Amino acid sequence: LGFLVQHITKVITPFLVFCFLLDRSWRDSQFYTKIQQVIKVNCIVFLGNMLVGFLGFGFSTYGGVVSATSIGVKGFFYAGNEISTLLVLFSGFYLSKTYLLSKLTFVFLSVFWVGIGLLISTKTAMLAVVILALTLRSTPSILYFSLLLLILVQAVLLIDAFKDTLIFDRLEFFFQTTGIWGVLLSGRDIFFFGMWGLYEETESVFSLLFGNGISYYADYIKYSVEMDLPDMFFWHGIIGVLITLFIFATLTRLAFTNAFHKSYPYGTVILLTNVLLFLISNLSGHVFTSGMLGFLWPCVAIMAKYSASASTHVKTSELRR
Repeated sequence: LGFLVQHITKVITPFLVFCFLLDRSWRDSQFYTKIQQVIKVNCIVFLGNMLVGFLGFGFSTYGGVVSATSIGVKGFFYAGNEISTLLVLFSGFYLSKTYLLSKLTFVFLSVFWVGIGLLISTKTAMLAVVILALTLRSTPSILYFSLLLLILVQAVLLIDAFKDTLIFDRLEFFFQTTGIWGVLLSGRDIFFFGMWGLYEETESVFSLLFGNGISYYADYIKYSVEMDLPDMFFWHGIIGVLITLFIFATLTRLAFTNAFHKSYPYGTVILLTNVLLFLISNLSGHVFTSGMLGFLWPCVAIMAKYSASASTHVKTSELRR
């Protein structure tokens, strides 16, 4: 029961925080400045943990504490997949913010965030940051493509070195045993079919609508597939899936509406970030059930509402009151 309450709290936290922030955005003339400070402080904590991990302290992404046989670093954070989702949030937000100020700085910051992704060494972290770095530009840039070409050449030269790393051995193992789906899902498909078999044993209208709960599967196989929508279906049925989709739609609506308006500088990146998080939630999970992401995702999502006229509107509303 305690685990169930904790789980439900994690799922609804982003929605509740977003509703609170939406209300405050109309009342506080310094709202967006404060939100950016919140994001900044948390980003510093995040990067600080990556630094101490790089120096050999804390936990590795795969293999317990940092050692010669471990893979990746995550500092003193515990959950590796949640670290990857935080990386998507921070890198997307600051890449977008930097692009508005300096294209040259954007290129070097792209390299920096890709480096952090390699340091964490999860597929989610590495691929998502590369996608963000390649797509967050609105106009062609000779400098951008020149430096990108240089980076790609260096990457080709580093392939042999990458083959000697433990992360390559891990990916190669999954590819040889289960193919490309094994690389993408890291065995999650096996847990899915195992939990599906248990679901079929108790299949009913009630389990279809409301699921079988978490402990039912934990007692036999594993409590989680680690893919969010399948997990929600097994745990809470179609109702749980619909609630999850509603929360995602709530966090994405502003970004979708404002993504194609130049007066909203963060609309496009937040839409892209949310789409990536949704994809990640169904490849490696731990997005809609993340305690760490639950507070920060709404903080970034609400920035889709930011425009040059936002503060003026707030001040006018305060004067009228």
